[in-house]
Amino acid sequence: MVFLIMLGVGIACGLPIWLINAFVPAVSIVGTLLLIALYFFMIVYFMVSMNTLFYNNLSIADHSFETNINMVDLSKVILINIGLIIVTLGLYLPAARVRMTKYLCQHNRLECRRFAG
Repeated sequence: MVFLIMLGVGIACGLPIWLINAFVPAVSIVGTLLLIALYFFMIVYFMVSMNTLFYNNLSIADHSFETNINMVDLSKVILINIGLIIVTLGLYLPAARVRMTKYLCQHNRLECRRFAG
């Protein structure tokens, strides 16, 4: 379902932008930037949806997981990481991975239930 939503958004928004770029070359830079923003939005949406779907349906015996990842915070982490990786010419990459993992771990929770005994 998530893939179909992404496909529909990509076609519904990407096709008009592409048509404008094809027939009005003067605004091709703006159209390209809009397509980059659209694809970034779709990638973040996919990451949030898949993590939410996975962790909210994961359980071990009587224990379950919950996640409260949202698109705004994840976008901030990704954009800051990308910016710092570019500025440091890739030297920030290990720290960016740690920062992303830290964000994901902070927004996941294990719901433990008492054992009946």
